[in-house]
Amino acid sequence: MLTLEAHRIKKSYGDRLVLSVEGLKFYFGERIGIVGANGAGKTTLLNILAGVESPDEGLVEVHGTLQYIAQTGASGRGPSRPVFTAGAPQQEGDSAAQYKRYGVNRLSLEKLSGGEVTRLRLSRALAGPAHILIADEPTANLDMQGIELLESDLEAFAGTLLLVSHDRSLLDKLCTRIIELDNSRATGYSGNYAAYLQQKAEALKTATAEYEHYIREKKRLAAAAGETRRRARDMKKAPARMGNSEARLHKREFRTSQAKLERAAQSVTARLEHLEIKEKPPELPRLRLDFRSEQDLGSSIVIAGQNLSKSAGNKELFAQASFTIPNRGKVALVGPNGSGKTTFLNMIIQAEGGIKCAPGAKLGYFRQNTFSLPAEKTVLRYVLETSLHPEDEVRILLARLLFKNDDIYKKIGTLSGGEKSKAALVRILVSDYNVLLLDEPTNYLDVYSLEALETAIADYRGTVLFVSHDRLFVDKLAGHLLVIENRQLISFTGNYSAYLAYKDNRALNLTKTKERMALLENRLALILGRLSNPRTAQDKAGLDQEYTAIIRELSTLREEAAQAARSVGKPG
Repeated sequence: MLTLEAHRIKKSYGDRLVLSVEGLKFYFGERIGIVGANGAGKTTLLNILAGVESPDEGLVEVHGTLQYIAQTGASGRGPSRPVFTAGAPQQEGDSAAQYKRYGVNRLSLEKLSGGEVTRLRLSRALAGPAHILIADEPTANLDMQGIELLESDLEAFAGTLLLVSHDRSLLDKLCTRIIELDNSRATGYSGNYAAYLQQKAEALKTATAEYEHYIREKKRLAAAAGETRRRARDMKKAPARMGNSEARLHKREFRTSQAKLERAAQSVTARLEHLEIKEKPPELPRLRLDFRSEQDLGSSIVIAGQNLSKSAGNKELFAQASFTIPNRGKVALVGPNGSGKTTFLNMIIQAEGGIKCAPGAKLGYFRQNTFSLPAEKTVLRYVLETSLHPEDEVRILLARLLFKNDDIYKKIGTLSGGEKSKAALVRILVSDYNVLLLDEPTNYLDVYSLEALETAIADYRGTVLFVSHDRLFVDKLAGHLLVIENRQLISFTGNYSAYLAYKDNRALNLTKTKERMALLENRLALILGRLSNPRTAQDKAGLDQEYTAIIRELSTLREEAAQAARSVGKPG
């Protein structure tokens, strides 16, 4: 069933054409991911499809009820109407069960955190009936658990889902189609995000081969036309000593041959002029930072802490926690929002609680909110000041993080918050540090910039401890996790997928333990009933023996269950 369609949509801001989309059709049951670089027009397209914004040209037709989860700002605030409905009246009642599921128990937007605003929007949109759900960056401000909950709910949504997200795992899990926005145009790809990447790679390979063939053929034809004309020019006229009749014959043959060569040259030139032009396919600049070999710190452990305790106000974050960060390790610090991840990084920087760093460790710290940058310096000058890398490498990294062309000459004071954050991130990556602490470096990055950052960190030869809610980013880079959960700091050796599998296995074992406990408790009740009136002394002795065995097993199982409930990690 067709639920939403757009016809000949055009939208400009000033003299900049943002969208020029010939036609889009969306059907019930489809889950469509919309991707593109920052500024490509993704939010504009969603706003137009949802009826929040009008196109300069074109028409949108909505066939059914539509819910829109608009994008929130950096503070988590968004429009006063967080959910927009087209084709039906707004739902008056909000689902208390859905609020509880997303951990929202306060409805005043002014008092909610960014993550709570996002969860409120999600709970409202998913509580109401809809044929079409449009979501613009719904994972913003959510922690990993919140993202996984969102993923589960969106997967269960039966209607048409249109989704803009930089979370590649979400796009992989949910999407049946991808639409890429580039240079104001929309191109469709079947399948999920991984399938889209494969199709893009194949299309690029084909386009590159066609372009190279075009260049070779163009050169061949141009050379053939030039050679034919040269031969025509170099033909010899009749010698002066030749007789008149013989000279006339030679002249006739000369003109005939020269005319043939000219016609051949014109034919080749015509083929050259009518040769189908193939444009060189655009490619992102290859990112390869030549990270110098860092000085050996002479220690297998770069950072270590013993018996750490920390509270924020009246809230205990963790107690009696110990940890180590291996030399040249890529370690992810994960945990729910508010669990103390940023606090933990600050403790390391301040060497709080006796945290020790190896001699020679030079710590570079990227903070979530970067405000104190020099306003009068240009982006390029600011980054190059402390860079170990040549300017051309730095320019490529800046370009991959969307500082293109003259953007690198902008003054820091004129940048948006997201641009300042990216400039600070690039400066840290190219500076003389051998230990990086990165707090949410994936914020403000589109999927292409994320991949560039992944490459840079994978190639980095020092130690990296980072916080990110991007699951694929964590999964690809981290070989070790520090997990803050249930007021504990847990060390886990393995990537994020291995950690989830381990948690699932522990949860399964806990379930089996509880099932066994329930059986034993039922049997225990039966034995107690029979002990109150045993038939024989021998019967009583047997019941006493079984009772004692069950009590012992229950005690062991209760301790195992309690231990499993307290911790899902394992020593690293």
